[in-house]
Amino acid sequence: MKRTFIALVLAAPISAGCSSKSNIWLIEVDTSKGNGLQCKDDRSTNYSGTIASSSGGQGSVTETQESTGSKILFYAKLVDLPSDEASLNSGSLLLPGKEKDRNKLSFQWTESEVDARTLSHEDGYYLEVSTTSTATTAITLDLDGKTATGNMTVSYGSGQDIKEDDLWSENAASEIGSSGELGWNSTDGWESNRWDTSDCDGDDCTSTYSSSCSASAPLTAVRTDLSKSEDFGSLVVLEQYGSFKTSSTYTWGGSDSGWSSDDSGW
Repeated sequence: MKRTFIALVLAAPISAGCSSKSNIWLIEVDTSKGNGLQCKDDRSTNYSGTIASSSGGQGSVTETQESTGSKILFYAKLVDLPSDEASLNSGSLLLPGKEKDRNKLSFQWTESEVDARTLSHEDGYYLEVSTTSTATTAITLDLDGKTATGNMTVSYGSGQDIKEDDLWSENAASEIGSSGELGWNSTDGWESNRWDTSDCDGDDCTSTYSSSCSASAPLTAVRTDLSKSEDFGSLVVLEQYGSFKTSSTYTWGGSDSGWSSDDSGW
């Protein structure tokens, strides 16, 4: 079962602007509502044999797991920026945003990383690996005086693409190895890309994997009576952790086959 926890750590203050939006708000995210945590995994390869599923296929055994957690509660300072822009600061959570309509704010930030690795031999062997990861947090607020409603969405994903020479020379195999780095779960068990055997369709062996999860829940907010001169850093330890509701189903056994899986919120 996949599960995500949201930790909002409060830190040093950011200067506030002159608008009424530039105040400290107490935000509560009701993680028991919304679409819950939803995840999807996809794997593919051009291995010339038959691929076996690791989960999510057909089978005689079915297991379901469900989980709910507490709400998320944190202080945030809304800060006016030039040209109808704004930011939401809750310490380590710093989201840039913009006023879409009057008193309707939308904040979002995406962290991303891409790593690339190559390995080659002068006799022709090569390996290319690309790994990516992203994490996005988005908050919308519809302000109505001293209260607000909105939504919080978190999503994260990862992926890896591998391309490896299907065949390589005996000389390269003596230094690289007789088995490559690519392997797969076939219906006959675990198999690897061998230097002297055509294992894949085409000149290269390829493998692609991606995983993505997202969760969304409604929120309510109230503008506190903390003055603009209040040291926002004094709120640094005032936070409540929460987790989005989840529901996961796994099936295995019998004539298990397939090559993808889904975990969905209620």
